[in-house]
Amino acid sequence: MISKFNEYTPLFAKVLFLNFNIAAVSEPGKEEEYSQGFKRTPSLYKKIGKTKGLAVDFKEYSDVLIVDDKTITIDTNSLSSYDFVVLGLMAKKTEMANLICDYLDKNNVKYFSYGTPSDKGNKLADMYNLLSAGLPYIPSFVTSNPKLAFEYTKDWNYPIIVKELNSSQGDGVYKAGNKNELRGYFNIDDKSIHPGNAEEMRMVQKFIENDGDYRVLLFNFQPIAIAKRWSKDKEKEFRNNLSKGGEGEESTLPQSVIQIAINAAQTLDKRMAGVDLIQSSKTGDWYIMEVNSSPQYHYFAEISGLDFPALLFDYIVSRILNN
Repeated sequence: MISKFNEYTPLFAKVLFLNFNIAAVSEPGKEEEYSQGFKRTPSLYKKIGKTKGLAVDFKEYSDVLIVDDKTITIDTNSLSSYDFVVLGLMAKKTEMANLICDYLDKNNVKYFSYGTPSDKGNKLADMYNLLSAGLPYIPSFVTSNPKLAFEYTKDWNYPIIVKELNSSQGDGVYKAGNKNELRGYFNIDDKSIHPGNAEEMRMVQKFIENDGDYRVLLFNFQPIAIAKRWSKDKEKEFRNNLSKGGEGEESTLPQSVIQIAINAAQTLDKRMAGVDLIQSSKTGDWYIMEVNSSPQYHYFAEISGLDFPALLFDYIVSRILNN
């Protein structure tokens, strides 16, 4: 992907990346080929920004001082002194991210959220909102009570998938082969259940037999890449995640299926998203597995040649120039 703003453009604008110190490549040794020799984003993005006349800062949420809706600073700089802000991952910083977005709106500072600064921030909220929108989410329910899990799965066949609500990158996702395994993934004795066990809530899902799944990468609700993923050994690893050793390749999907991904991202207001879709190898039906706020774009760079930094900076420059 070729940048539209390769020429030096002296914008003299300040851009803040907040909580965005993420890996630029999937594993060491790929830096020269995919990220101009840089292992992480700050050094790479500062270099790219300089070529466009942008002063790029990288800060963390811990650097933020919040007083009221008129005073939010980063170190000693007012947040309103920036021309553009990219808010990074927000899963565990939702309250702070919401306040920052409100401040930016009030001060007319343009921004892009690589995450979800809203109440739609975990698997439970995603499930509820996607199903409420009538989208084809995998049959699921959430409970902290294994007895209720048995009741709601009595007509399902094993295996059954169990997910921790705040899991990511395939962690905290299990396949229960029988009733005892299903009980075990709740990490709780059903005799000791009480109202305070909400932290032990689990999402329980039907297992969809498949030949792999697909991730549709979206930027500003537009599809920019599609990858098919599959487990190298389904007997040992049922998850197709690349972060779990799965394999992947650039792929295509019918527009009707891509539209499901777009609708899912729009429903959850995730402008940067990796929507995971799966097709039943038995029925041919398509389901939404998950809508990721951290879609690991570097894998797409290595699979398809996607130049995500160029895409992101083109967007930032365009927004600053009001295009």
